[in-house]
Amino acid sequence: MADPKVRENVAGLVLVDVVPDPDPVRTRSFLESDGLHRSRALLIGDILGRATSLRTAAASLDMPVLMIRAGLHSPLSDEDAYRFLKLVPHATIATIAGAGHLVARDKPLELAQAIGDFLLQDAVRDRRIGLFLTHSGADTLCHPGGTLARHLHRTAETLRNWGASLALIDAGRLHAAYGTDGFLAALADGTAREKIVAVVGREAETIIDCYCRCDRDRSYPTWHTDTPMLIDRSTGAHEPLSPEMRLALIELTVANELDVIEHDPEIAARFGAPLLRLFARWRPFLGDGARAAISRSG
Repeated sequence: MADPKVRENVAGLVLVDVVPDPDPVRTRSFLESDGLHRSRALLIGDILGRATSLRTAAASLDMPVLMIRAGLHSPLSDEDAYRFLKLVPHATIATIAGAGHLVARDKPLELAQAIGDFLLQDAVRDRRIGLFLTHSGADTLCHPGGTLARHLHRTAETLRNWGASLALIDAGRLHAAYGTDGFLAALADGTAREKIVAVVGREAETIIDCYCRCDRDRSYPTWHTDTPMLIDRSTGAHEPLSPEMRLALIELTVANELDVIEHDPEIAARFGAPLLRLFARWRPFLGDGARAAISRSG
């Protein structure tokens, strides 16, 4: 993690009973009890001798960090953990009750749950998606309000402030992945769906896919009716929308368009009023946050 290029490609770091500077005496004693010290003496000495450089690397971590400790017979002392927190104050610590030195062996399900919870944290998800946006060139694509990346981040934050689901927030941050009816530049082609799934999950990717395929002029008028449809802008195919998908697409559309008209006076002058009339028809489907944002824009 001392290499900036490595840090730029890591969304979060999980350490299981590991610190950069374990106590040498306690560590050797622990390893001797397992019969490992003699067979690994050179390696152990090399690692323990790097404590200073490893502490420097740890202090430079700017990503979310989770330290997982065993609840029983941890090789780390409380002092080790507190010393690590002084180096990395934004780190969090989780203890797996009933686990011994080998947490993955003793409590694999609990370990997986702790790591899964960590991956769902806002900071980890935001960093993971942000790294994808940077690598895909979203920081270099012009868009009202600066760049496409800035627009996508603002849209996601709006949805978060409205109390949207995690899947919809993540979809908001990547809603132009395949290009849209209003912004044709794509960050990934249609054959890269599994790559997007790896970044945001399948539920969010399904929302993104629908949003990007939507023929807006033909689909929007159906969304406040009893038969909401997604009309594919490439194939013209008509797909009925479930109530859940209609709600997701409506909130994403409102968040997206409000950001565009806020940051582009020309678009606001041409399309602001028609959009607000459209949003008024969708009002019964919107939450309080979206309704309040529309009222402020009007």
